[in-house]
Amino acid sequence: MHRKFLSTGETYTPRAEEGQKRVGKAKAQFVFDILDTDMSGYIDAIEPQRLLIQWDLPENEVDAYLASDEDKHFSLEEFYQNLKSVWDFAYENMTVQGTAQETQAPHHDYSN
Repeated sequence: MHRKFLSTGETYTPRAEEGQKRVGKAKAQFVFDILDTDMSGYIDAIEPQRLLIQWDLPENEVDAYLASDEDKHFSLEEFYQNLKSVWDFAYENMTVQGTAQETQAPHHDYSN
């Protein structure tokens, strides 16, 4: 939320909001980097689609969820802005294993 200074009319963003945005971007970056297996700086829509289906979201809902993206791939900024529920859920459900801190997506009985 932006606030206005009464005397000048200028806006500012409180520090807490800036901190939350940085944390959110870091989480999105973490998930994005895992999905960007070819390190192209983009992820194809198929990666978030696979995650959503793996999380048991019906395929027609997944298609509707991703339909707004015309070019069928996401930059980090698009991923951060448009797929918050995906990166937020993925981040919270990923595990870190071993001393090398190997990242692994959550495993479910219905996963491939």
